[in-house]
Order: sequence, then C-alpha cells, then structure tokens
Amino acid sequence: MDYRNRHGFHNWEYLRTQKPLKDPALSKAFVDFEDNAVGIISFPLPRFTCAKAYKARENIVAGFEKFYAEDGPATAFHMVQASSEVSDAHGLSINDKSRLDTCNGHAILANTTPTAFWTIYHVLSDEKVLEEVRAAVLSLVTVEQNNGKITRKINIAQIRDIPIMRSVLHEVLRHYNYGTGTRTVLEDTILDNQYLLKKDSFVFMPNRS
Repeated sequence: MDYRNRHGFHNWEYLRTQKPLKDPALSKAFVDFEDNAVGIISFPLPRFTCAKAYKARENIVAGFEKFYAEDGPATAFHMVQASSEVSDAHGLSINDKSRLDTCNGHAILANTTPTAFWTIYHVLSDEKVLEEVRAAVLSLVTVEQNNGKITRKINIAQIRDIPIMRSVLHEVLRHYNYGTGTRTVLEDTILDNQYLLKKDSFVFMPNRS
C-alpha cells in the first residue's frame, strides 16, 4: 500500500468532517504538503526553496477559506462547528482559521489518525491484550437507569491512565510513527554543558534514528 492509499484508508472520518479535503485536487495537495512540511519550517524563503509543498499548503488554505466563506461549518461535524465558534469568539479571521485548520488537518491525518488506527488494530488482534483492555475499560464505565432506560457512560480522559493502553500506544508510536517533532527554542539554552541552542532556532527530533 503506497503512501497516498494508506492515508486515504486512514482519513475517511476526517475527510467526512472537513469538506475542503474531499476535493481530489486538495487531497493531492495534502500529500505534496506532507512530503516536505519540515522543509517549509526549516528552509529559508520556503516559497522558493520548497515551492511544491508551499504551493500545496496555500491551495489547502484557499480551500478552507472557501469553506468558511460559504458557511461550511453550519453543516459540518460538531467538532468542526465548535472549533469555528471558539475561533470566532477570539476574533480569528477566515484566513487565520483556514491556516489553523490546515495545520490541524496535517497533524490529524499524518499522526493522530494512523496512530489511533494501529492502536485499535493491535488491541483487537491480540486476544490477551483485548481481554486486559476490556476488563480495564469496563471498570471505568458507570451505569445509570432512568425510566427503564439504561445509560452507560465513561470518562474518556481516564483511558489514558490505563497501563495496558499506554503500553500499546507507546509501542505503536515506536513502530509506526515516522514523523519529526519540531520545536522552537524560546531562549538561549545549553544542553549537557556543551550544546548551545539559540533563541528562535528550531529543534528537530526524529521519531526514529
């Protein structure tokens, strides 16, 4: 399965909620953007030094601008609606929201969604792990009964504290995550008394060496 088809397999849920990326041209633009997203951050004058990825990113931004101009969030997934409302409350322009969605989309499609897929896959593929996870999760479920109707609730935030789930997640990240973490240095910092990281420079941390 090649890169594009693999992403297509993982992305169906997010694409359903983010209408701009249903456009085949913008779906292709996402692949071009992802291919050199690190270059856009690190190379000088990315408009020229990373022209293909830069143009792809701007095309995606334009797609989201059209989406917002046509009141797209009104018929979108509730997460998209809530995000748009928060952005509006803080005075973000359509361009700001579009650029934010472009970056968030990149993070979700390139990292979060594949990680979630492989985590679920490996839990369901191992009978012993599935049994442990199920027992741990069921202990977090609360049951309420009202007028004969039974409601089961779970605090999703508590799932991250389940040891077996943390173990599976960390193994998935170790085996499948090929990304590069990028951080901006906020102030001059010396590491191990010998490495100087200058303020406003970038630090790239590959998930695999």
